[in-house]
Amino acid sequence: MDSYVIHIYRQWHSPKNFVGTVEKVGQDSKKAFTSVEELWEIFTDGKRANSKGKEKGEGSKV
Repeated sequence: MDSYVIHIYRQWHSPKNFVGTVEKVGQDSKKAFTSVEELWEIFTDGKRANSKGKEKGEGSKV
């Protein structure tokens, strides 16, 4: 299981808008995000699941 440190900075005049950084424990790099979608992509390494639970790009090729 991976561990992360997440820093979230939100704007008081617009609480739904926030930015932040994600650090994977044991690594020296940080990744920045500016939306919930970007934060999710950091955790999923940019892979998105389709409605059947499979990652896009998987399946049989014709």
